[in-house]
Amino acid sequence: MTTENFKILFVQAKNRTNKKNQSPLYCRLTLNGNRKQLSTGIHIEADYWDNKSQVILKSHKSAILYNSQLDTIKSKVNSIYMILRLRENPFSVEDIHDKHLGKEIKKSEFVLS
Repeated sequence: MTTENFKILFVQAKNRTNKKNQSPLYCRLTLNGNRKQLSTGIHIEADYWDNKSQVILKSHKSAILYNSQLDTIKSKVNSIYMILRLRENPFSVEDIHDKHLGKEIKKSEFVLS
């Protein structure tokens, strides 16, 4: 049995800072070296983001709300990964991304089908 390397990481795009000095948070999915990124819809100042622990600091006024949204995204993506893994069909990080967005996963068809 081969081991799959699956990681979920929240990254802040500091190069996309808006006029309010906020930059967006993205959820980066990595499966066996292949990466896909999706938006969380959260914009935060760089001073309030703790990159090491992957949370918004409690000194921010909406920290509890934003951290719960990040936990929800992480748990949803983890459950999608586990469901796809239990099906024992090959899948990619694009399949996890599409399933998170609510799109149907395309089945691979062969000539004989």
